Amino acid sequence: MSNNTTLPFDVRTVPLAGKNLVEASAGTGKTYSIGILVLRMIIEKDISIENQLIVTYTNFAVAELQERIRAFIKAAYHAATGRPCPDPLISALIENAPDQAGLKDRLRAALLLLDEAPILTIHGFCQQMLYEFAFETGQPFQLELQTNVDEFIDNTIHAFWRSELSLLPVNMLEIKDLEALSKMLKDLLIKGLAGSWFVGNSVIGEQLELDYYWEARQQLQSGIAAQKETILAYPLQHREELLADLAQAGKAAERAFADKISHPEEMFAQAFKGLTDKKGPAYLSKLKSPYWELFKVYLALKEDLVQQTHLVTDVLLLRAQRDYLPLLKEKIRQSNVLTFDAMILNLHKAIVIDNNETLCALIREKYKAVFIDEFQDTDHIQFQLFKKLFVEQPDENEGTLFLIGDPKQSIYAFRNADVASYLYASTLVNNKYSMNTNFRSSKDMIHAANHFFNAAGDAAFGYDAADTQKIMYHTVLAQHETRKLLKDGVVQEEALFFAPCKNEQHAFEAICDEVAALLNPANGYQLQADEDTAPRAIRPEDIAILVRQGKFGRSIKQQLQQLDIPAVNIDDSRVLDTKEAQDLSLILQAMIQPDIRNVKSALYLTFLNDLYMDTSGTAIDLFTIDDVGLLALFGEYHQLMMEQKTFQALMKLFSDFNLQQQFSKKFGKQRSLSNIMQLAELLHQQQYRKALNADELWVWLRQSIGAKVEGDEFTLQIESDEHAVHILTLHKSKGLEYPIVFVYGVHTQPDIKDHQLNTLKTGNGSRILKLKPDLTEAEQEQLLKNEDQELRRLIYVAITRAAYRCYIYYSTSNFAGKPLHQLMQTIPEHSGIVTEYNTTASIARYRKENTEKITPISLNQKLAEQSRSNWGLFSYSALSIKHEFEPKPYSSELKSYDQFIFNQLERGADIGTKLHELFEVIDFQKDYMQPQLDYFSNKLLRSFDKTEQGKEVDNAPMIAQMLQHVLQAKISVHDAAFSLKDIPVAKRLNELEFMFPLQQEQSAGKLLQLLQHYDTGIQDKYHQLNGMMTGFIDLLFEHEGRFYILDWKSNYLGFELKDYEGEQLKQAMHHSQYTLQYLIYTVAVHKFLKQRMGDSYDYEQHFGGIIYVFLRGARSGQESGIFTDRPDKAFIEALEKVLMERI
Repeated sequence: MSNNTTLPFDVRTVPLAGKNLVEASAGTGKTYSIGILVLRMIIEKDISIENQLIVTYTNFAVAELQERIRAFIKAAYHAATGRPCPDPLISALIENAPDQAGLKDRLRAALLLLDEAPILTIHGFCQQMLYEFAFETGQPFQLELQTNVDEFIDNTIHAFWRSELSLLPVNMLEIKDLEALSKMLKDLLIKGLAGSWFVGNSVIGEQLELDYYWEARQQLQSGIAAQKETILAYPLQHREELLADLAQAGKAAERAFADKISHPEEMFAQAFKGLTDKKGPAYLSKLKSPYWELFKVYLALKEDLVQQTHLVTDVLLLRAQRDYLPLLKEKIRQSNVLTFDAMILNLHKAIVIDNNETLCALIREKYKAVFIDEFQDTDHIQFQLFKKLFVEQPDENEGTLFLIGDPKQSIYAFRNADVASYLYASTLVNNKYSMNTNFRSSKDMIHAANHFFNAAGDAAFGYDAADTQKIMYHTVLAQHETRKLLKDGVVQEEALFFAPCKNEQHAFEAICDEVAALLNPANGYQLQADEDTAPRAIRPEDIAILVRQGKFGRSIKQQLQQLDIPAVNIDDSRVLDTKEAQDLSLILQAMIQPDIRNVKSALYLTFLNDLYMDTSGTAIDLFTIDDVGLLALFGEYHQLMMEQKTFQALMKLFSDFNLQQQFSKKFGKQRSLSNIMQLAELLHQQQYRKALNADELWVWLRQSIGAKVEGDEFTLQIESDEHAVHILTLHKSKGLEYPIVFVYGVHTQPDIKDHQLNTLKTGNGSRILKLKPDLTEAEQEQLLKNEDQELRRLIYVAITRAAYRCYIYYSTSNFAGKPLHQLMQTIPEHSGIVTEYNTTASIARYRKENTEKITPISLNQKLAEQSRSNWGLFSYSALSIKHEFEPKPYSSELKSYDQFIFNQLERGADIGTKLHELFEVIDFQKDYMQPQLDYFSNKLLRSFDKTEQGKEVDNAPMIAQMLQHVLQAKISVHDAAFSLKDIPVAKRLNELEFMFPLQQEQSAGKLLQLLQHYDTGIQDKYHQLNGMMTGFIDLLFEHEGRFYILDWKSNYLGFELKDYEGEQLKQAMHHSQYTLQYLIYTVAVHKFLKQRMGDSYDYEQHFGGIIYVFLRGARSGQESGIFTDRPDKAFIEALEKVLMERI
């Protein structure tokens, strides 16, 4: 079926038909290409967005694809309606579209259905299919999604031990590896839920009688003890014979044992040490006394005991699999929950095992185009699922399939990713393509990588020439021919550096020294993106350090901080496991129960004490407050806590104790500050979502510290990383890029561990689990080969993260023969690769100046960038300081619509974008409350439906109410009064982009002085403004001869209408500095109308004003949620003059 020829991939022209496999090498624009292919399906084949399935493997990748596809469809729609399009390729697709007549309608429909687009993780796809086709899959209805089954597993393990230990002798507990056995038991249950099956030693019968194997072990122990007594007695009974034997063996033997014959225990210990040492002394082979034969029998019995103990372990695990894995599955089933593993296995059973052709046909009919992203990370079960559904579908179905990935980046074997499935799939498709133009790295970096991997040939990724299915390296071309790294103005052609080190600590020191050297401006290192961009000094955020294990990263960060180099660890640690979580528990306790004992504990045992210590370790300032004053202060926090205002109480504590300044004084405290702020937000979320009172919230925090709670919000957020070196694991770095990359840990290859369940794939693709002693020699060789090959792919991932330069540090101890050593043996000369690099000791080290301190995280404001180039693009947000408007807490005493709009409708940028797009496409004059809506209007409302804990939440009626409230809200601006329902589509212009020049050498003094009249909060650090002023206006519409600017705002200001009226609304405008925004918008529209209307334009006659609609506060027939203004003509003309005038 497969065409063995691999063709170059061109996203513009690749046929949209058949089954295709695309190998997308690192940095070749895979996400961009998927987005374009989806767009081409809409334009060229009229396949709706809801009939295109895009599957990837992480939530982050889903979000990235959603954003890219949304942007492409929107850009295409703009191009089709005559508006500018920033991407020439999209413009060309629109221009050459085969069906121009229906193009706008198709793209508009795609915009309406964007939130219906099935862009899913593999688990999301399986869940959706199980729910949508519940009858066909035999899936129970209304199952709750359970992302964490640890509680079920722990309860099962406890039941196992209670039952099994009661049957065992007391001395069973003498087994040293009982703790390791517990870990293996948990691993067995977790992997068993995912479909793996443990296979024990072949000598074990089906009955799994533990007593039999335990008794055999006891007999061996007795035999070993008796044999030792015999050995100990022998020297005293046969002294002369042993002396003669030692003499004939040589002087070394006599020195080792002659004086120990009278001390049998010492002789036993010396003999045991020599006979069990693989490199034991040579004289041992010359010894002939029966004593040594007795010892060999003793050692053989010891080996038998190890094997018999292992058989006991095998039997225990087999009993757990036979009796307790089914019990675990039944407990989960009875709880009416659906786990991630069950999603995939249940759909796999319906599709593959049960061969349900009816279900296959339904899914194929639903999805006419399918894109499987990151295909190299597919495991065998997932591959069987996709193979049955989309690879084996009949040709007459005319379905299109793209399998997209890079086998060279398959590094997740521990998650059962099966690169063999990718290689097998390459034999099943119609066409194979390769993406080989790199958009990430410099020419020199790509040149070095090409030489490094091409020189190794088939062995680059651990294959032999005879292997028929193997991963090959394809030479990559550079898109950025002019991207350079310079030193003292001279281009540095070497891009790949290998640095040998004596040991781990030496490597860490060398890495930190080289980072310091690169960052020190005195050493003259610079980066240049292209010929049109001036070279610039290397900054901390340009550097990433990639490590094999997280503990390496933590050690390196500590050393970087000693050099005053800012660095952040990016990992999956949990914020509830931090010391700051424990500190906040004490502080909350003092706020809830403000007696002097709790208050003093909060002060002396938490970060408050650390921050207020002077260099001598003495507390200052904080503890000069008397007890009465402290109790009064915590009494105020108590009052806020009782009002369910935990966030406000914590923010008041920050303000009262001036914590922001205290944190900023101490280098290295950004991590603590970030943790505290994340915890404060987390507590606010929990209180809001669950309507917890103060005591309940404190109990939740205490129980959650150290517990196993799941969710992105619990993952440790990184401290401010804007100007910091990034430190992360190699596995976490996949998909990322950095200008300069340091690597440590790819020089070692792990051995097969004794107490570890090893996963093996059988001939039919199922996964079995085996312990090391049960592995055949061939199985051990295969596991080691798999480890070798994955390590080579990990090296590829490491090198391809770098845009300009990559350093690989390795320890020389036990290095020979390892994969990295083998790859380095084939490096050719003049390849841009340095094979033995050492940081020059004389290079000046980096020292941060005081002016470059990390900007502390602000509690009340987001600080703008500390510096900006003299010429650039400016928007109102570049001139303002954004203040966070403090939200009011949750309230449960609300009417249904208020409950939805204030408490249930999400907050944040995502819902803001979604609501913005809703109002961009709806017809203001349509009644969305009517019972019979057209198809697209109904789809639009349904796009706000969501799934919570496996249940569908119908939000469409509430969204319809929101539209009615907004469109019928009363708008009074200047001398006009109307509602948005009065505005037809023809009178609206959405997303008006503006751009006008700011003249060179423009002094900001006049601008600052002028804007003071409006209290805009403009930053006074812009002494010069020149470049282009740019922005987007949500809506410009015309009503009764006047033009109005409208901006949609989804901000949450509180749970009462009065929070969206009068002074409260003005305060929100002030805090968010929307005043500055609408003044700039007014200048832009003023210029726009003058250009369009010429001399007939008059501001007083034609400009109606500005309208800010705060959607949560808008109500039919009322002015709540509506802010309006009409700036004075003289002010706008003065502002225009200041912005435009040439000094």
